[in-house]
Amino acid sequence: MTLNFLLKQATRAYIKKGAKKYRKVQVRRMGKFVKFAQNRGATHWGQIGHRTWIAFEKEFNFSDSNKKLYLRAIHQLEKLINMNLI
Repeated sequence: MTLNFLLKQATRAYIKKGAKKYRKVQVRRMGKFVKFAQNRGATHWGQIGHRTWIAFEKEFNFSDSNKKLYLRAIHQLEKLINMNLI
């Protein structure tokens, strides 16, 4: 299962409920992180870890508030993926 497919599958229901505009922004952030991880050679979720986040953070040089927003989106993605895998 590719990371893009996993992202779409995990976020399908997430986008439809709650604050839709905010959730679409969150999914875009998740997608940006997944694309970055794929460019670094990750092929499945188990290959993404703390070092990937550090490289992502250094690559884009986020402000503190943006770091928190991206980290929140990535944690949400991890939670959604774990819910789908169970």
